[in-house]
Amino acid sequence: MNDIELANNVSPSIGDLYKTAKEFSSTAPALSITYLRSLASVFCDALDNDLEKHNLSSKIHYLKENSMLSQSLTKHLKILQRNGNKAAHPEDYLPKKKKLDFSTLTVESLESARSLIEYLYSLKHSIKPVYVIETLETNAFAEMCKGAMIDRNEEMINKAGVYFKEKANKLTEQDNVFLENGYGWSAQKDIEQAVFLFKQGAESGHVNCMYEYGIYIANLRDNEKKLIGEQYIFKAADEDHQEAILYCANKAVTDNDSQYARELLQRGAKLQQPKAMSMLGEMYATGTGGEKDSELAAALILGAAKHGYPRAQYNLFILYRDGSGLEKSDTKALKWLKEAAEQNYPDAEYSFAEYISNGLVENHTIEDAVSIYMKLLDHDNFICRSSLALAKIIQSKRNITTEDLMKAANYLQICYEHINSDNDTQMLKRSCLDTSKVIVSTLRDRLSENGPDSELELADIIASCLFNESFTPCKNKQARISEIAQIISAQSLSPDGISEKLLREACIKQTPTRQKNNLSIMNHNTLNIANNSKKVGRNEACPCGSGNKYKRCHGN
Repeated sequence: MNDIELANNVSPSIGDLYKTAKEFSSTAPALSITYLRSLASVFCDALDNDLEKHNLSSKIHYLKENSMLSQSLTKHLKILQRNGNKAAHPEDYLPKKKKLDFSTLTVESLESARSLIEYLYSLKHSIKPVYVIETLETNAFAEMCKGAMIDRNEEMINKAGVYFKEKANKLTEQDNVFLENGYGWSAQKDIEQAVFLFKQGAESGHVNCMYEYGIYIANLRDNEKKLIGEQYIFKAADEDHQEAILYCANKAVTDNDSQYARELLQRGAKLQQPKAMSMLGEMYATGTGGEKDSELAAALILGAAKHGYPRAQYNLFILYRDGSGLEKSDTKALKWLKEAAEQNYPDAEYSFAEYISNGLVENHTIEDAVSIYMKLLDHDNFICRSSLALAKIIQSKRNITTEDLMKAANYLQICYEHINSDNDTQMLKRSCLDTSKVIVSTLRDRLSENGPDSELELADIIASCLFNESFTPCKNKQARISEIAQIISAQSLSPDGISEKLLREACIKQTPTRQKNNLSIMNHNTLNIANNSKKVGRNEACPCGSGNKYKRCHGN
């Protein structure tokens, strides 16, 4: 027995969903994930028929509360739920410049789906199934195209459109040339095919096609076409298309019509749409568009959080932490914070790292916090806070080495360079300068006492050069490095002259004579970073010797 036969043996509906998901797993992984999320819902129905009209989150909660789900089964159901949410709203999980790896998510989802299928088979036959996972030779694509092009089947037209759109998205990720529609040059044929199909489906009244065709047209620069696109989206919203409702609600917010936005989100909330529930909860929490109701806000946000929506999970953490609309509970607050962080929601990851740093999370060490902060350096909104946090963690070490001081100085300079002084509501600049004074003064004291370390090839001197005499970091590291490189390569200066000049630039007033020569005998090309930076890969070690990847050091 193979895995397809196993799924069919459990039930025809689960067999169809698993087979279709597997067929599209390599060519359209995001589409595949949506089928597997539906499989999770059907799995819950198999355990209790009365749950068919409920949403997946409610089904999981009911089964768990009635001891019908083991910890393992709950885990697999939540994986399918979470990955399905990511396929629907990838923008909520990673910054715009990064893309979700749907292929990896599909592999994970297929594994969880098989675990659920195995459980149902064991219930049905009272034995553990023995089967093999076979490579699927399928003509699903040909069947889909036949259904769309020849049979004019509306659902097949929609599926084919989704397939070509996902293919266009994947090609765009790899492209360097983008056209007016936002897609890459190599993706144009596929997106044009997708739009052609969506238009056909929209004209036939297929709700998702109306939304997909509308959203494509609405994002064009042509104002006349934009209006046509929005008309299609409004029609889809009238048919309770959840993404269309969200689009219209966001547009209403942009148009300063918060009352209408709330009305739209109420429709989305009735449909158990997690994002709509979360947005509506936030509006009730702040009194935007109508009355303020903390308890109703908490109920809506709780519902969205149970659906696995990470923003709602993070907001629920805040509500439990502050006791707003809910009974204050540090335990429940941390539980929801952890769930949101596990879904890579940046705000939650940062707060979770703070909790770890303060020793408030069991079975987590300071190294776990460092790992999270390092990852958040890739987020524009968190680069200042995370780099400052990393510097403070180093500052708190008992036996701090010169290399540690250099890394901390590097993080502080990154923090200072990215701080927007006009919008520094968290007083990051003051904290950065206070920490810089401690770190850099300690580094300079060591250099004054012992001189530069020849094994560090001037990296310790560079670190000090990035701060002025008052320990304030330079605002443009690359420009400062370029200045230092010119000093090193200056033909008119003798080795001793270069040494003296570097020491002045580093604000180091005294260095033992026996150590001064270390500056002279080092390779004069060590600091030629400005000339060589373009040749360094972003994931390679930075040539400044900080120990960080180039993208997290001079590549910023």
